[in-house]
Amino acid sequence: MPTTKSRIIVTLEPEMDRMIATLAKRQGKSVSRTAALLLAKAVLLEEDMLLAELAQARVDESDGEYLSHEDVW
Repeated sequence: MPTTKSRIIVTLEPEMDRMIATLAKRQGKSVSRTAALLLAKAVLLEEDMLLAELAQARVDESDGEYLSHEDVW
């Protein structure tokens, strides 16, 4: 049965291959599923870091006037 999910080819260093295989075995998942989950986490972390940078840039560019939590709500 064909899948609707995209497939990619990734070349791993031997040590990374062993680590992912060990993690997959420990979690009872396939190596491909484990790699997909790790990639998903990495993308979310990257997004968080970019948003944090954006927030910091906005703080740095502000005039220093802030509203307190109580004032906002």
